[in-house]
Amino acid sequence: MELGLQDKVIMVAAASKGLGYGIAQAVAQEGARVSIGSRTQADILAAAETLHNETGAETLGSVLDARDAASINSWVEATVAKFGGVDGLVVNAGGPPAGGFDDFDDAA
Repeated sequence: MELGLQDKVIMVAAASKGLGYGIAQAVAQEGARVSIGSRTQADILAAAETLHNETGAETLGSVLDARDAASINSWVEATVAKFGGVDGLVVNAGGPPAGGFDDFDDAA
């Protein structure tokens, strides 16, 4: 499948395993450069290395706590520093109750 992701920078949250890792793997196979984040440093670094070895994609693994604005900002800053920008984001982490994006503030 051609998704037009060649050389795009895609960030995937909660991507050390499971669905998030599968999404990261799929976009990497499509030629994207991938920044993955998850709460456990050992898990996310291992996942980034495995993803690179499996796909040849340029990868970055970062510790990410999606409940913490400073952690999110650090992940974004690390991604921009390594890749020069961001083209897409997959928010795979659990979150607030169902509702429209504009219905929630940062605390939610």
